[in-house]
Amino acid sequence: VGVAPPAGNDTPPLMEGGTRNDAFRTPSAEEAGQAEHALAIWRTLVAVVRALPSATRPDLHSLARPLLEEMRTFCMKASPPRLSLQVVVSVLRDLDPCDATFGPFAKQVLLAFCEWVPHSVLDETFAVLDELLRIIGYDNLDEQVTRGLASSMLNQYTSRSRAQRSSQQAFVDLLMGKRRRHAP
Repeated sequence: VGVAPPAGNDTPPLMEGGTRNDAFRTPSAEEAGQAEHALAIWRTLVAVVRALPSATRPDLHSLARPLLEEMRTFCMKASPPRLSLQVVVSVLRDLDPCDATFGPFAKQVLLAFCEWVPHSVLDETFAVLDELLRIIGYDNLDEQVTRGLASSMLNQYTSRSRAQRSSQQAFVDLLMGKRRRHAP
């Protein structure tokens, strides 16, 4: 996912691609190297943050925000390629459920991402969706997010796979948790 190449390097950012055919294309060695590089940078950042005293520790959400913003922006025009999805899943797994500050941004990412769920045949799509649901949680679930998720998950073109069923169940569980929590 879009780690900018060093100056003078003409290699494209990791987030390029985004056609349905990318699902079946083997990534180039360069693309795989960019994904590994992005993950290595992220894992290093996480290790450094966790080693800092809690009083001086930066929030991982704020460190992940530029990468997630790039994915959100990319999703407004094309479907994210597999390698980008794999990087995003790894980043999202390191994040705790969001607070009121990060919640609105996480919902924007999810809503942009939902546009591509019906057009993807990749299981990584549902892994990203699962992590976004976990991070958003039922406290940040609102009508707009619920409608967007329901529309993308129940779309006739959405891939029917074990990963899709798992994501669908996670969404239902989230809805049921919200319902139980607010029941009289």
